[in-house]
Amino acid sequence: MSIKAAFLILAVGILSVGCTSVSRWESRFTEDEKIQLIYERALRNFEKGKETLEHQTLQKAKEDFEFLAEVFKHDPAKKQILEIERFYREKRQALQASIAEAKAKNDFLAQVGFYRKLQRLVPDDAEANKFLIENRTEIQTQVEQHLAAGKSALAGKNFQKAIASFNAVLSAYPESEEAKQGLAAAVAAYEEARRIEAEEATRRAEEAARTRRRATQREKEERAQPVQLSAEEKERLYQAGKAAFDKKDFVSAYKNFMAIGDENYKDTRIYLQRSLSKIKALKLEK
Repeated sequence: MSIKAAFLILAVGILSVGCTSVSRWESRFTEDEKIQLIYERALRNFEKGKETLEHQTLQKAKEDFEFLAEVFKHDPAKKQILEIERFYREKRQALQASIAEAKAKNDFLAQVGFYRKLQRLVPDDAEANKFLIENRTEIQTQVEQHLAAGKSALAGKNFQKAIASFNAVLSAYPESEEAKQGLAAAVAAYEEARRIEAEEATRRAEEAARTRRRATQREKEERAQPVQLSAEEKERLYQAGKAAFDKKDFVSAYKNFMAIGDENYKDTRIYLQRSLSKIKALKLEK
């Protein structure tokens, strides 16, 4: 096949249009530009295929790379062919490992999800096709059971169980609108419940703090209040103060009268004033 013929065939594939557009393609771009356009399209398909695991998309990319490598000896395209082959190999191994892990955990729907991915990547994979065909009824049963369990748990405000049930379905069928809607509702309800719980915890903590502050304030006020002495104790201190004053022990007299805590008791105020005057005049230490 000539280069020009190859370009014509490829142009039809690229543009999917009639002869006029093919002619326009031929005249509009240089050979290098055409190669670059094809290469960039192949790269886009390769990236999309890696994301979606779609075999058909990956094959489109590979066909473009092979065309460039065969017709134009395009080295970057040759490298990308090897990259596609490596991606197939490594992704297939990773999916098989994930299947084995899900099987060991007895997670049936997770196995379904990984087998579906493997089937999408490699449509003729015998193991994936066999599993999905033989377990078709069980798959449907478990999906229905988990959806029902999720809805029931959501209605019963067991949000974590609801989330787990809907996630189980999505692990097998990530495209399930029913599971996605259920999960969204469960997550929203769970987050709202946590918000309310956090607000209530904050309210309780603030109330406890206020209670502690009130108790501390009462304790301070109680300590600040003078000790109320009995009449007998007041009289004893008064007589002791008078005796000390008469002995000119003005410091002891002052201390006894102060200890009464009531300047209005008899003539305690007068004795306090006189004792303090003597202490100052004699420069005594209180």
